[in-house]
Amino acid sequence: FWIRYYDQEGAQCPHRQYMTWATKEGDLWIWADRCQELKPANSRGGIGKRGDITSFSDGTILIPCYGSSVGVPAEAPYDPTSSFVMYMKFDPAKGEWIEIYSYDIPNLDRDEDASINEVSLVAPDPDSDTVYAFVREAGTVLVSYDRGRIWNKLANEAGICQQPGFTVLDKNRVFVTWSMNPIPRSTSGKVFYIQEGWARSETQLIYASPTTAYHDAADPSCALLPNGKVLIVSYDTPYQAI
Repeated sequence: FWIRYYDQEGAQCPHRQYMTWATKEGDLWIWADRCQELKPANSRGGIGKRGDITSFSDGTILIPCYGSSVGVPAEAPYDPTSSFVMYMKFDPAKGEWIEIYSYDIPNLDRDEDASINEVSLVAPDPDSDTVYAFVREAGTVLVSYDRGRIWNKLANEAGICQQPGFTVLDKNRVFVTWSMNPIPRSTSGKVFYIQEGWARSETQLIYASPTTAYHDAADPSCALLPNGKVLIVSYDTPYQAI
């Protein structure tokens, strides 16, 4: 998660990014007693995280972040044309997550004049090195075959897509949710068939906001339930509703 602090004069300070974690002992989740601030070695200032982390069977994780990283000086201004990922492993001796590397996610839809600043990640097969990404705002679908080092474009979802999210159904199916912009900020989703490709299934409208005036809405998340159904959670601010 990320936090934006303010100074004594009320001016915004850069984003700061943190993580916490839990281990399961029996039926109880035991949370870490502290939050760890994430400071990528090559990042410029003002990073923030919004999007799904993905994990691998060897215990490593890949985290999506705002901003650029590799080869960019820290004093450079924020660049919305790329994002980056942090690849991390847990160090039991230090009791914290250690960065292995960070790499840029390039904006591969510059022709749409759309920035990228929210990326969600998913690895349907945690034993492999293959990771998929869904990127705001152009709705770009990317794949990396080396855990985030190099990215290639697979597809593009039409429209301005916000807050993408994944949940794994099995090694060949991933449920995807996002919200649409501009107003109304409705929630959309589909099943992404990995072998058959993004176009294998049609996009479905999950929730249509009835409010046509400007408002904040959606920010959907999805999760696979034990009974095989998918739970989608989003919000609509005019109704103060989830």
